[in-house]
Amino acid sequence: MNWQSINVIRKLRKNIFSFSPSEQSVDHLLYRIKTGFIAMKCGEKMGYTKQRQDELFYQVLACTQEELKYAEDPLISAAAQMIEWESAEVDLPERICGLKVADDLKKAMLDVYFDTKQELFPSGKPGVSTTNVPESWEIYRDVIYAATQEKLLLILKEEIEFFKNGELLLEYMIRKRSDIADIRNMARQCFEEKGYSKSFMMSCLLVLSESLTNVFKHAKCGHVKIVEDHHQSLHFIVEDEGPGIDLQSLPKATLLNGFSTRESLGQGFNVMMKIASKLRLYTGGQGTTLIISFDQPMDKEKDTDRQNDQYSALPHY
Repeated sequence: MNWQSINVIRKLRKNIFSFSPSEQSVDHLLYRIKTGFIAMKCGEKMGYTKQRQDELFYQVLACTQEELKYAEDPLISAAAQMIEWESAEVDLPERICGLKVADDLKKAMLDVYFDTKQELFPSGKPGVSTTNVPESWEIYRDVIYAATQEKLLLILKEEIEFFKNGELLLEYMIRKRSDIADIRNMARQCFEEKGYSKSFMMSCLLVLSESLTNVFKHAKCGHVKIVEDHHQSLHFIVEDEGPGIDLQSLPKATLLNGFSTRESLGQGFNVMMKIASKLRLYTGGQGTTLIISFDQPMDKEKDTDRQNDQYSALPHY
């Protein structure tokens, strides 16, 4: 029995909740527990303290199903909406993208959906209709996500905008190889002004270099933005105007170091997955977008020696 079950039992015994368990159906109790769990996990993604996450969970348990649907807290009502959508067997990612809530909440909802899809949303249908991608896209997304231990997630085109909200630290067009050095120098200055540790800056610059190099490998030009969001997570948004990667080639292109085609993302991509908190990839006929995220705050000194070894073993630009 996990800690949540134990705490729920304790609170029920103390009559903290406003409902009587004997008067509740199994479905109503499960609805509250699932909604509370989703609200708690969304709060975690949005940088809430553990105490606030726990408060959200118990706040949900104290509400009726009707109160949850129309809760003043958008996070709680959004969590309840996700359960409603799952019950209706609709396209959850598409519905989340169209929901009128703050972008950081949408991003948290999508992350929680993909993290808990097998446990909480087995009936959810692929979120693909708005972007005209084939139904097999969801299968590739789930396989790649699992194979990379939840580090690499394929995303829909409309999700890209969620990561552009926050403080813009750097924006630059990528037209020639010499731009890589210029962008690195400007990024280093931004990171120093932000007070990032030397080891963390080194990791960021390595990942940035590898992502920019891929632009010239797959396209003639591109664009990079570095954004620090409202929860102090750092996002590199690297977009190119290349032909994109065929859906059938995605598993090999993203998972195999030695995949010998032009579409291979290579050894540098695996280094990015090891260092970054999460990578998100969109690819289509008009280009590819890679979003590289570093969660904040983080232990910037962790694995410093390993990161330095990786950095010294790869070419500098």
